[in-house]
Amino acid sequence: MISESTADMIADIGLHTFNPEFSNGMTINQMLKTPYEKWAIHSANNVSGYAKCVPLLQLLILAFQNESINYQDLYTKYKAGICSDIKTNSDLQINDFLYGIIYDYSHIKNVWNKFMENKLPFDDFSRKCDRLYQKRGSNFSNQEVLEIMNDIADFANLKNKYNLRNGFITQQTNESLRGDFNTLWNQLIYTYNLFPNRTEKEGPSFDD
Repeated sequence: MISESTADMIADIGLHTFNPEFSNGMTINQMLKTPYEKWAIHSANNVSGYAKCVPLLQLLILAFQNESINYQDLYTKYKAGICSDIKTNSDLQINDFLYGIIYDYSHIKNVWNKFMENKLPFDDFSRKCDRLYQKRGSNFSNQEVLEIMNDIADFANLKNKYNLRNGFITQQTNESLRGDFNTLWNQLIYTYNLFPNRTEKEGPSFDD
Protein backbone atom coordinates (compact mmCIF):
# COMPACT_ATOMS: atom_id res chain seq x y z
CA MET A 1 0.00 0.00 0.00
CA ILE A 2 2.75 2.48 0.94
CA SER A 3 4.69 2.47 -2.34
CA GLU A 4 1.62 2.39 -4.57
CA SER A 5 -0.16 5.20 -2.73
CA THR A 6 3.01 7.29 -2.92
CA ALA A 7 3.13 6.86 -6.69
CA ASP A 8 -0.48 8.01 -7.04
CA MET A 9 0.07 11.07 -4.87
CA ILE A 10 3.34 12.17 -6.50
CA ALA A 11 1.81 11.79 -9.97
CA ASP A 12 -1.06 14.08 -9.02
CA ILE A 13 1.27 16.63 -7.42
CA GLY A 14 3.31 16.68 -10.62
CA LEU A 15 0.24 17.26 -12.80
CA HIS A 16 -1.06 20.04 -10.57
CA THR A 17 2.36 21.71 -10.42
CA PHE A 18 3.54 21.49 -14.01
CA ASN A 19 0.42 21.06 -16.18
CA PRO A 20 -1.78 24.19 -16.40
CA GLU A 21 -4.72 22.01 -17.43
CA PHE A 22 -4.79 20.40 -13.98
CA SER A 23 -3.47 23.24 -11.82
CA ASN A 24 -5.55 23.77 -8.68
CA GLY A 25 -3.73 26.87 -7.44
CA MET A 26 -2.24 25.03 -4.48
CA THR A 27 1.47 24.91 -3.67
CA ILE A 28 3.31 21.62 -3.18
CA ASN A 29 3.38 22.25 0.56
CA GLN A 30 -0.35 22.85 0.66
CA MET A 31 -1.04 19.62 -1.22
CA LEU A 32 1.18 17.61 1.14
CA LYS A 33 -0.68 19.03 4.13
CA THR A 34 -4.23 18.92 2.74
CA PRO A 35 -6.22 15.65 2.73
CA TYR A 36 -5.85 14.04 -0.70
CA GLU A 37 -9.54 13.85 -1.53
CA LYS A 38 -9.69 17.66 -1.64
CA TRP A 39 -7.26 17.96 -4.55
CA ALA A 40 -6.68 14.53 -6.11
CA ILE A 41 -7.28 14.56 -9.85
CA HIS A 42 -8.74 11.06 -10.06
CA SER A 43 -10.17 10.66 -6.57
CA ALA A 44 -13.79 10.66 -7.75
CA ASN A 45 -13.12 7.62 -9.91
CA ASN A 46 -10.69 5.96 -7.54
CA VAL A 47 -12.44 5.98 -4.17
CA SER A 48 -11.97 2.23 -3.82
CA GLY A 49 -8.32 2.19 -4.86
CA TYR A 50 -5.10 3.47 -3.41
CA ALA A 51 -6.49 7.01 -3.26
CA LYS A 52 -8.46 5.94 -0.22
CA CYS A 53 -5.18 5.26 1.62
CA VAL A 54 -3.26 8.35 0.51
CA PRO A 55 -4.37 10.57 3.45
CA LEU A 56 -2.68 8.12 5.83
CA LEU A 57 0.39 8.22 3.61
CA GLN A 58 0.40 12.02 3.82
CA LEU A 59 0.48 11.75 7.61
CA LEU A 60 3.36 9.30 7.36
CA ILE A 61 5.29 11.69 5.12
CA LEU A 62 4.87 14.54 7.61
CA ALA A 63 6.10 12.24 10.38
CA PHE A 64 9.36 11.74 8.46
CA GLN A 65 9.88 15.48 7.83
CA ASN A 66 13.07 16.90 9.39
CA GLU A 67 12.96 20.47 8.14
CA SER A 68 10.19 23.00 7.64
CA ILE A 69 10.80 23.92 4.01
CA ASN A 70 9.04 25.41 1.03
CA TYR A 71 9.27 22.72 -1.65
CA GLN A 72 8.50 25.26 -4.36
CA ASP A 73 11.65 27.17 -3.35
CA LEU A 74 13.60 23.92 -3.36
CA TYR A 75 12.63 23.34 -6.97
CA THR A 76 13.34 26.93 -7.98
CA LYS A 77 16.78 26.98 -6.33
CA TYR A 78 18.04 23.45 -6.97
CA LYS A 79 15.66 22.10 -9.65
CA ALA A 80 14.96 19.38 -7.10
CA GLY A 81 11.64 17.59 -6.73
CA ILE A 82 10.01 16.66 -3.44
CA CYS A 83 11.94 13.36 -3.44
CA SER A 84 15.36 15.01 -3.31
CA ASP A 85 18.61 13.94 -1.66
CA ILE A 86 19.31 17.45 -0.37
CA LYS A 87 20.14 17.45 3.34
CA THR A 88 19.53 19.89 6.19
CA ASN A 89 22.32 21.81 7.94
CA SER A 90 22.40 18.96 10.49
CA ASP A 91 23.09 16.40 7.73
CA LEU A 92 19.58 14.92 7.90
CA GLN A 93 17.49 14.26 4.84
CA ILE A 94 14.86 16.96 4.45
CA ASN A 95 12.32 14.15 4.50
CA ASP A 96 13.50 10.61 5.18
CA PHE A 97 10.43 9.05 3.57
CA LEU A 98 10.50 11.05 0.33
CA TYR A 99 14.24 10.45 0.03
CA GLY A 100 13.87 6.73 0.69
CA ILE A 101 10.99 6.13 -1.70
CA ILE A 102 13.25 7.11 -4.64
CA TYR A 103 16.84 6.51 -3.54
CA ASP A 104 16.84 3.74 -0.93
CA TYR A 105 13.66 2.19 0.45
CA SER A 106 15.60 0.54 3.28
CA HIS A 107 16.32 4.05 4.58
CA ILE A 108 12.63 4.43 5.49
CA LYS A 109 12.66 1.14 7.35
CA ASN A 110 15.92 1.94 9.15
CA VAL A 111 14.76 5.35 10.36
CA TRP A 112 11.42 3.96 11.55
CA ASN A 113 13.06 1.04 13.35
CA LYS A 114 15.55 3.34 15.06
CA PHE A 115 12.66 4.61 17.15
CA MET A 116 9.94 1.94 16.86
CA GLU A 117 11.62 -1.45 16.50
CA ASN A 118 10.81 -2.52 20.06
CA LYS A 119 7.19 -1.42 19.74
CA LEU A 120 6.22 -1.95 16.09
CA PRO A 121 8.92 -2.84 13.53
CA PHE A 122 8.44 -1.28 10.12
CA ASP A 123 7.68 -4.60 8.41
CA ASP A 124 4.80 -5.15 10.85
CA PHE A 125 3.57 -1.60 10.33
CA SER A 126 3.70 -2.05 6.55
CA ARG A 127 1.71 -5.28 6.78
CA LYS A 128 -0.88 -3.49 8.92
CA CYS A 129 -1.24 -0.87 6.17
CA ASP A 130 -1.56 -3.59 3.51
CA ARG A 131 -4.33 -5.30 5.48
CA LEU A 132 -6.22 -2.03 5.59
CA TYR A 133 -5.81 -1.53 1.84
CA GLN A 134 -7.24 -4.99 1.17
CA LYS A 135 -10.52 -3.72 2.68
CA ARG A 136 -10.65 -0.75 0.30
CA GLY A 137 -13.82 -2.01 -1.34
CA SER A 138 -15.74 -1.52 1.88
CA ASN A 139 -15.66 0.99 4.67
CA PHE A 140 -12.42 1.03 6.61
CA SER A 141 -12.61 0.02 10.25
CA ASN A 142 -12.35 3.13 12.42
CA GLN A 143 -10.25 1.21 14.90
CA GLU A 144 -7.75 0.08 12.27
CA VAL A 145 -7.39 3.57 10.80
CA LEU A 146 -6.97 5.14 14.22
CA GLU A 147 -4.37 2.53 15.20
CA ILE A 148 -2.28 3.38 12.14
CA MET A 149 -2.62 7.10 12.82
CA ASN A 150 -1.50 6.56 16.40
CA ASP A 151 1.44 4.40 15.29
CA ILE A 152 2.57 7.21 13.01
CA ALA A 153 2.16 9.77 15.79
CA ASP A 154 4.24 7.62 18.16
CA PHE A 155 7.04 7.48 15.61
CA ALA A 156 6.90 11.22 14.93
CA ASN A 157 7.05 12.01 18.64
CA LEU A 158 10.03 9.79 19.31
CA LYS A 159 11.96 10.95 16.25
CA ASN A 160 11.46 14.66 16.79
CA LYS A 161 12.19 14.49 20.50
CA TYR A 162 15.43 12.69 19.71
CA ASN A 163 16.38 15.19 17.02
CA LEU A 164 15.57 18.13 19.28
CA ARG A 165 17.44 16.69 22.25
CA ASN A 166 20.53 16.09 20.14
CA GLY A 167 20.48 19.48 18.44
CA PHE A 168 19.57 18.18 14.97
CA ILE A 169 16.52 20.44 14.82
CA THR A 170 15.70 23.70 16.58
CA GLN A 171 12.75 24.28 18.89
CA GLN A 172 11.24 26.49 16.19
CA THR A 173 11.51 23.67 13.63
CA ASN A 174 10.06 21.20 16.13
CA GLU A 175 7.06 23.44 16.74
CA SER A 176 6.51 23.94 13.02
CA LEU A 177 6.68 20.21 12.29
CA ARG A 178 4.38 19.47 15.20
CA GLY A 179 1.87 22.07 14.05
CA ASP A 180 1.73 20.69 10.52
CA PHE A 181 1.37 17.13 11.79
CA ASN A 182 -1.35 17.97 14.31
CA THR A 183 -3.35 19.91 11.73
CA LEU A 184 -3.40 17.02 9.27
CA TRP A 185 -4.00 14.46 12.03
CA ASN A 186 -7.16 16.25 13.07
CA GLN A 187 -8.32 16.72 9.46
CA LEU A 188 -8.04 12.98 8.89
CA ILE A 189 -10.50 12.37 11.70
CA TYR A 190 -13.04 14.07 9.45
CA THR A 191 -11.71 12.43 6.29
CA TYR A 192 -12.25 8.94 7.70
CA ASN A 193 -15.25 9.92 9.87
CA LEU A 194 -13.61 8.31 12.88
CA PHE A 195 -15.85 9.83 15.55
CA PRO A 196 -19.21 10.40 13.85
CA ASN A 197 -21.06 10.96 17.13
CA ARG A 198 -18.67 13.55 18.53
CA THR A 199 -18.67 17.28 17.94
CA GLU A 200 -15.13 17.78 19.27
CA LYS A 201 -12.72 15.76 17.16
CA GLU A 202 -9.22 15.90 18.58
CA GLY A 203 -6.34 13.46 18.33
CA PRO A 204 -3.25 12.78 20.39
CA SER A 205 -0.84 13.59 17.55
CA PHE A 206 2.36 15.25 18.75
CA ASP A 207 2.84 15.73 22.44
CA ASP A 208 5.22 18.13 24.16
